[in-house]
Amino acid sequence: MGALATGSEGWPFINSNLFTFDEAAHAIYLHTARVGRTRSNVEADERACFSVSEMGRLLPADTALEFSVEYAGVVVFGRITVVDDQAEATHGLQLLLDKYFPH
Repeated sequence: MGALATGSEGWPFINSNLFTFDEAAHAIYLHTARVGRTRSNVEADERACFSVSEMGRLLPADTALEFSVEYAGVVVFGRITVVDDQAEATHGLQLLLDKYFPH
C-alpha cells in the first residue's frame, strides 16, 4: 500500500491506497472513492505527495531504546488528477487488478 498526502485549506490529509506504477506512462494509478476527502482535495489542489515503504528485518537489542527495523521507502512529489478518460481509467484499473488480483 501507499500513502497519498493531499491538502485543502491548509490542512494535510494522508490516505492509504492501493496503487500501481505504469513505467511507460510515468504515472502512478491509485484507487480511491468517487466521493470523499481525497477526491475533493485533489479537485481543489493538484499538488500531492505519495509514499511507499516496505518493512525489512526486525533488529532486536538488549534495551528498548536500541530496537529498530530495516525498511526501504520512497517519497515522490507531483501533480495529481482524476482520470476522466474511460480508456485510461480502464487501463489503470487493469494494472491494479493485475498487481493485486492476478488470479
